[in-house]
Amino acid sequence: MGDLGQPSRGWPRQIVDGLPVPWLAPVIGDRVAWTALNAARLHEVEQGWLCQVCGRDLDPAPTAWIAVSQGEVATGGAMHEKCMHLARAVCPELRDDPSYVFTEVRRSDRTNSWEAVFERLTCYEEQHGQLPRVLPLAAPTPRCPDLPAAWSQNANAGTVPAPKRCVTLIGDNT
Repeated sequence: MGDLGQPSRGWPRQIVDGLPVPWLAPVIGDRVAWTALNAARLHEVEQGWLCQVCGRDLDPAPTAWIAVSQGEVATGGAMHEKCMHLARAVCPELRDDPSYVFTEVRRSDRTNSWEAVFERLTCYEEQHGQLPRVLPLAAPTPRCPDLPAAWSQNANAGTVPAPKRCVTLIGDNT
């Protein structure tokens, strides 16, 4: 899928059906494929460290944000803080599914398959007895020698439900 008719980069976001359209969301004709991702743009986001919501470079910001659920980073990549707040407010899955945790990351966190992110989440849970909805890098966490398999358990709510997987890659030729 080419860029013709696709959401442009930056702010303000294009509005369709009363909702802002993320840069990764494919527009087909006059409709948005809300539960899909443009595969070419997803590759660009991952390779270029771009924001999935606005499509702009994440490098000028010292950190970015990702959504994590059940020990996996959600498909779509990182976001600016402003973009993360928008996504949490308007995306029904990110807003309503209690299994999603939003955590601040550095580009270097990704070099180990997000291992540092999961360590920070695990340490936070061990210290506080639950996972946060939002975990900034500045959150105090103890050093953890190993990663327990039960990091997806929430002490206040029992097991966090498995996330919904409704992502379709548009233009994926693999």
